[in-house]
Amino acid sequence: MPYIQRLLEKFEGRGFTVLAVNYAPAERYAVAPLMQANRYTFTVLQAPEGWTSTMRLPENSLVDQLGRVVFLPDFTDAEGMRVAEREVEWLLTGNVRP
Repeated sequence: MPYIQRLLEKFEGRGFTVLAVNYAPAERYAVAPLMQANRYTFTVLQAPEGWTSTMRLPENSLVDQLGRVVFLPDFTDAEGMRVAEREVEWLLTGNVRP
């Protein structure tokens, strides 16, 4: 999640935002302390109880201006972060994938 926070800090003034979804109701009360302890500023939404995801969790997705998932970033290393930055930059310059 540190990579996600850095991505937000780099692009947030340009129309970029980060939303996280917690699919684990039992962990609902651990989210706020985790966010505060790590100084994460992105929004975490709580999925309604019983909701499931079709993605593997945790999963990161870059969603374009039309609400389509256009990229699945890999934040496991610095190279993945560089690739994600390029993808975000490309979208923020007004590009839309067909």
